[in-house]
Amino acid sequence: MATLDRRTEDAKFARMRTGSITMMAGWIFLGMAILFGVFVFQEYRDGTHLWRYFIYGMGLIGLVLVLAGARQRRMNS
Repeated sequence: MATLDRRTEDAKFARMRTGSITMMAGWIFLGMAILFGVFVFQEYRDGTHLWRYFIYGMGLIGLVLVLAGARQRRMNS
């Protein structure tokens, strides 16, 4: 009986760890989007909109990863 509890507890901590890794990846994406956002104004003045859409996409992916990781951690705590 104790091994079953140990396995379920290990699986729970593994899911929490996966949620933490997902959140960290999301924060990295958001940080990179902010860092690249510095260059948006210069490129926007030059007439290209590629950077703006790229940064919006990166920010959206980062936000989704942070929210998914937080939800996964919250559900397994």
